[in-house]
Amino acid sequence: MIAISAESTIDMPEDLLNKFDIKTVPFSVIMGDKDYLDGKIDCGEIFKFVTMNKILPMTSAVNEYQYEEHFKSLLESYDAVVHISLSSKISSACQNAQKVASRLKNVYVVDSFSLSTGIGLLAIKASIWARDGKSAEEIVSGLENLRKNVQASFVLDKLDYLYKGGRCSALSKFGANLLRIKPQILVKDGAMQVGKKYIGNFSSCAKK
Repeated sequence: MIAISAESTIDMPEDLLNKFDIKTVPFSVIMGDKDYLDGKIDCGEIFKFVTMNKILPMTSAVNEYQYEEHFKSLLESYDAVVHISLSSKISSACQNAQKVASRLKNVYVVDSFSLSTGIGLLAIKASIWARDGKSAEEIVSGLENLRKNVQASFVLDKLDYLYKGGRCSALSKFGANLLRIKPQILVKDGAMQVGKKYIGNFSSCAKK
């Protein structure tokens, strides 16, 4: 049997993770002097923290020790592990996973060049292939061919959090919010970039 694995940045609900037997290893969310595991803290608490402290939480990528523990645990029940990682152009997580995989047998890491549901689509396909009896090498090769066809994008309702994170000026935030401009963020070649800019309410912009 082959384990299909990803970081918690796959953003997949528990029922789908169970349905496709996808194992996850969590990022850390740092809020002030407290660390939480991604997925183990309610989103409402994160928004509350930002509102009260006027700063964004920080995230910490999965480190080599955590990957080693995760992969070794899976190898106790599976013959091999295919891990689909958050894009290497977005986080150091992928490089950390690759370093650990190079020291272990039967562990393979695929750079998704994507995030969130982009990773999820690849993981679901990998799970189906694993159930169909494909080898780990065949799954890795298939994912590397398939990932160029995965498209991921989203629309921002407001620029408040970009401003808090130092990614846009106060003037840009004010103008965008005043004119109801919703920028599209695209994941292209593994990195996030600004796409089109839409005007209107969030629902209509998301549909566009």
